[in-house]
Amino acid sequence: MDIFDEMFSKSPKEKFIETIKYANLSALENVMEKLLADHITMIELLEKNNLNETDVAQFQMENSLLIDDRKNDFYIGLSAEILGHEG
Repeated sequence: MDIFDEMFSKSPKEKFIETIKYANLSALENVMEKLLADHITMIELLEKNNLNETDVAQFQMENSLLIDDRKNDFYIGLSAEILGHEG
């Protein structure tokens, strides 16, 4: 198996895990800081709009396929951000 076969045989999640395993610590810290800030912002916006954990759970249940697709996009995006900080 050549490098391209190996690269395309892995899922976005597997590639992300590999990326964080070998990533520069500073790059990883920068991306995690941004991710946590985004997450906290979204939680605050939900609360400000009177949405709670039950609303989030309901949305997740009703939109599981969409969320699975978006998780793959998210893994790819985070990997690119980490690698972009290293360069």
